Amino acid sequence: MTALPCLDANSDSGSEMKTPSLEALPVDDVIFKSIFSKLDLKALSNLANTCTAYRNMVHKYFQTLKVIDIGNHGSKISERALNVLLGENYCCQKVLLRNCRSSLIDQIFQPFLERNPHLSHVNLTNCTSLSNSSLHILTVNCMQLVRLSLSGCVWTTPEAVTNLGIHCNSIEVFDLSGCWNINDDCISTISSTCPRLTDLNISRIYGISDKSIKSIARNSSCIRRLNVSECWRITDEGLWMLLEYSKHLKMLQVKGCRSVSVGLLASFKTKGVFTDSLILKPSNHLRNAPPVQI
Repeated sequence: MTALPCLDANSDSGSEMKTPSLEALPVDDVIFKSIFSKLDLKALSNLANTCTAYRNMVHKYFQTLKVIDIGNHGSKISERALNVLLGENYCCQKVLLRNCRSSLIDQIFQPFLERNPHLSHVNLTNCTSLSNSSLHILTVNCMQLVRLSLSGCVWTTPEAVTNLGIHCNSIEVFDLSGCWNINDDCISTISSTCPRLTDLNISRIYGISDKSIKSIARNSSCIRRLNVSECWRITDEGLWMLLEYSKHLKMLQVKGCRSVSVGLLASFKTKGVFTDSLILKPSNHLRNAPPVQI
């Protein structure tokens, strides 16, 4: 990108014509909508470092963003940069901050949540330096959530996630993969209080058992995608109920679930449900399926 010169206040108006400055363009209608919106974070950062006028312009642009997506820069972005990006924004609807492992902290994120009650999409995948106090503010202040990823956020507690499920009951897509502390009671509450839930990822949570699957089968009538990979406590007993009652299910991921049989997966396939194929337990004849109980 060719650098554009800043306006020179001391220049002679009668001198030869110079290249127009970026500052001479309409800010909201041209600079923000047609120029800055085409640049990634790195380019905007480079522009902000050229002079004070451009830095102020970039910071003002960050304040008005409705979508904040750091893309693949999460592992590289600094705490200071995040503070600039989030620090004064007041109209965000989607914030995607995946892989900000050490740079995203409560002191930066909580004020941002308090200023942005209309958030509908939040991705905190692998943001390991946050705490449940941020989750609490998200719960009480952002009740219009539709999509939420807490994948890899090992700091989450069942109590905090349960409370979120009760208050943010418009959630449709929920990723809790790798949140080791989550338990059956938490998932049962989420399935019963979030009637719009269509996509749930609870893989790599080793305390999850058939109790969670039965609750999802009973309560989550809209569920279309369910990922329980490496939840080794899950067996055919829970999944038979899912097969029977989840009429809209299209994808079931069970890789690493050692007590799930190939025969059961064949039954899901017959109903048009895509499933994993790497199952350890030999197939049982379908006539030996346990009765479905509610």
